[in-house]
Amino acid sequence: GNSPYHLTVKPGGDPKKSYAKGKGWRYAYDNSPAQFKVYVKDEEGKAVAGETVKVVFLDKSSAEYKAKIDELVGQVDEYMLKKKADMNSAARAARVQAGEKVDADEGDVPVTVVDNGDGSYTVTYVAATPGEFMCSVTLDAGHIQQSPKMIPVHWSCPNKPCAHTQSCLHEEIRKQRNEIYALKKELAAMKGEAFTEDPALEDGDEE
Repeated sequence: GNSPYHLTVKPGGDPKKSYAKGKGWRYAYDNSPAQFKVYVKDEEGKAVAGETVKVVFLDKSSAEYKAKIDELVGQVDEYMLKKKADMNSAARAARVQAGEKVDADEGDVPVTVVDNGDGSYTVTYVAATPGEFMCSVTLDAGHIQQSPKMIPVHWSCPNKPCAHTQSCLHEEIRKQRNEIYALKKELAAMKGEAFTEDPALEDGDEE
C-alpha cells in the first residue's frame, strides 16, 4: 500500500497553562444565565481547539451562607416573593422552549460548553438556587488554573437594581479599572515612556 504513513500529532491542552476569565467565573445570580470563557493552551502557550472541556458545579453552601440567604429572603414581602417565583418559572419555561439545558448532566447546575474553534470555550450555566458552588473545570489531563474554585450565586432581587446588585456592579467596574491601569503602566514600561502613577490604584487588584 502507501505505507509508511506520516502522522502529525498535535499537543493537547496543558491544564497548567489553561485558564478561565469572565464575570461568571467570579459570581452569578440565581435563575439568570452566567458565562465565562475557558482558554485552552498547550505547553508552549498556543491555543488548542477541539479539546474536551468538562465543567461541573457542586453546591457547597455553608450554614452561614444559607442563614444569610434566609435573612435576606425574610426581609422581602410576600408579593415580591411571588413575583420572583413567577419570574423564575417564566425564565425556566423560556429556556425549555429555546431548547436549552435546564437539568444538570452531572453535579448541581446545568452547564453548556461551546468550542469556539479558536482555543476558547464559552461556558454558560444557570443555577436554580443561590448558594456557594464549587466549580471544577478540567481537561483530559486535569484541572485548569484556579480550578476547583468557589463561585457564589447570589439571590437575585425581583426589583432591580437592588443594593446587592449595585455593589457587585461597582466591584466589576473597579476590577476593570484596575486591569486597564495595570496594562497602561506595563505598556509604558515596555516603550520606555513616562507614566504618572495613581496612588489610589497602585495597590491594584489581586485577581
